[in-house]
Amino acid sequence: MLEILSFLQNEEKLTLDVKRTTFLAQEKIYSFPNDNNTIGIIKSGFCQLEGYLNEQWVLLGILKSEDIFGVEILLEDPSSLYDPIQYRITTLQPSEVFFLEREYILNHLYGTGGFQKLLRDCMIQSMTKYASHYLRAFTTPFERIHNALFEIAKNLDLPIIGNKITFPKFVTKTFITRYTRCNRSRVYKTLNELQAQHVITSYHPLQMVACKEQLFVNKAILSTKN
Repeated sequence: MLEILSFLQNEEKLTLDVKRTTFLAQEKIYSFPNDNNTIGIIKSGFCQLEGYLNEQWVLLGILKSEDIFGVEILLEDPSSLYDPIQYRITTLQPSEVFFLEREYILNHLYGTGGFQKLLRDCMIQSMTKYASHYLRAFTTPFERIHNALFEIAKNLDLPIIGNKITFPKFVTKTFITRYTRCNRSRVYKTLNELQAQHVITSYHPLQMVACKEQLFVNKAILSTKN
């Protein structure tokens, strides 16, 4: 997947249709349908994807390097989408983003060898991640919150140091509440249970053990004691 970023870095020097923009944390970088002339590909940093559902903004996922957004502009008529959508993307930390003009993409889809595959792979990776996140929403609150921690760690490519995963500062209890769409009291209770089971080892910053099976080991120990 790194090929798409290398390709765009070279294209940036050759055409004004590819632009790289730097953003600070908590900046809105894109919204649909308001911004519908470009496709964006994250070069570095982390962003949050939010959808407008039931008259409120809901956190749908995290975008990282190589993730793509704005692909609906490739439709001849974006208004023909099955269900009207409204979403926005905001940076969680300083980030760099490539923006590609629609005409540039259409010209390269069939005229540049390998470009179609690069863009297709980028889109499939993002869509698979969103589908996985959606399916986990149907598990029990405890499983959803616990799985969300591993999902976030995987999506952000967080390193394992000393068998522990340390999360960025923006992964707070409030963020987890929005990410899992559980109520705040349920999230707090579950996080406290995970801490009692030594799955979560610290809150400032948030740290957890790297081995997912640790949860079930500790649950077995607790059951034996009970």
